[in-house]
Amino acid sequence: MYIKLSVPILLLVTCFRACAQKELYTPTLKNQHNQEINWEECKYIIIGNRKGDGDTGKLWADKIFNYKTKEKEKICAIATIPKWITRTPGSKYFIQKSIFILEKHISVFIDWGEDFSNKNHIYEYPSLLIIYNKMGKITEIGRITGDYNNKNWKQFISLSNLFNKAIKINS
Repeated sequence: MYIKLSVPILLLVTCFRACAQKELYTPTLKNQHNQEINWEECKYIIIGNRKGDGDTGKLWADKIFNYKTKEKEKICAIATIPKWITRTPGSKYFIQKSIFILEKHISVFIDWGEDFSNKNHIYEYPSLLIIYNKMGKITEIGRITGDYNNKNWKQFISLSNLFNKAIKINS
């Protein structure tokens, strides 16, 4: 009996949590050029991990840029690197140089030890966050997880329109 009731309650809580806006944990992250991320300039954050999500993240970035051509500088890419990968001496250096070679034109900020991902409850990759900055407080407006497809694209457009409404209301 308790198990039958707990599953719908757990799903409801999970759904509500995903839909609710929350303040984003914003640690200091550096890119492959050793420059710090400027959270105030980000509008879209694409998060990928080591399992080959780079192409999917790039597809997301290209689609957003084609949809909103003035938004290229507002797209931030974050690569999450688990702690176990960085235990080998020199591994951080090689990871940073690999990203530098592969991604010369876009800044990829490195989340060493998955600190950003874990504290913001990002467990599926790639993930796309739409964020809003008001007076230094960065709030997540919405999140899309998974590969680029029509369903996720429609969700992105909906969340992006919500972002634009938030800006107009608070201006």
